[in-house]
Order: sequence, then structure tokens, then C-alpha cells
Amino acid sequence: MIKEFALDPDAITSSYREFCYFTEKFGVSQGRVISAFPKKWRKLVCDSALREHKGKVEFSKIVERLNKFGNDIVFDTGRPSGEGSQTWIDRALVGACTQTLCCDYLSYCCRSPGCAAKR
Repeated sequence: MIKEFALDPDAITSSYREFCYFTEKFGVSQGRVISAFPKKWRKLVCDSALREHKGKVEFSKIVERLNKFGNDIVFDTGRPSGEGSQTWIDRALVGACTQTLCCDYLSYCCRSPGCAAKR
């Protein structure tokens, strides 16, 4: 059985080492895939990495590794991803509350601006 994980982009981009640590554990062959939640998840990862590492080699390394991910690692289910103005975790939790949880597991980071978990 394959388990689907939703990863908050801010939770995995604090360093290239951390990005590799999280992402190397995923793939169909390992029974775990990353949910492309929301649909623009890859762009959100790039945006998060840019905020964190602008002008550093670390940013380029994260983007290069991200671009190598195939559909066996990042899986797009086509689920609705909520309102774009909400934080990532708020969008994921809204899905959970309406019985359309975006995946089997959620991993989020409270460094996200406006994170509900900080309140």
C-alpha cells in the first residue's frame, strides 16, 4: 500500500540537507509519495527556498533536485486545494474538516506566515 504525504513547502526548505533528508524517503518503490498539494506545490517549494536562500547556492541545489522529481515521487491527485489566500496548513486542514483530507499524513512548519498553529 502506498501512503501519500502532504509536505508544507516551508517545512522542507530550511536547508538543502533538510530538503534531501525529507525527499529521499519518498517514491513509489518506498511506498510513500509526496502529494502535489496544492496543485502548484512545486512552485511553492521554489518560492519558499527563494525566500530562505536568495542569492545562495543552496537555493539552486534545492531547485535542481526538485526538478528531477518524477511522478513516482510527487503525485498530483487533482484534489481541490482551497482558497489561494490561505496558508498551506489552513488549506490542508479545511480539506480535512470537509472529509476530503488531502492525504494520509500532513507535515507542516510553523515558520509559515499566519500559520494557524501559532495562534
